[in-house]
Amino acid sequence: EVEITEEDGTVHRIGPGDVLITPKGSKATWRALSPVKKFWAVYKEP
Repeated sequence: EVEITEEDGTVHRIGPGDVLITPKGSKATWRALSPVKKFWAVYKEP
């Protein structure tokens, strides 16, 4: 599980099976609450 805090203070908890999509230029702090594996990709909208 990961806790993600956005610049404005909004906190999200992401766990197994969850998907997170962040907009270009977004900034956040990630805190691992348990061991995690991340898969990430970058894509360009048509």
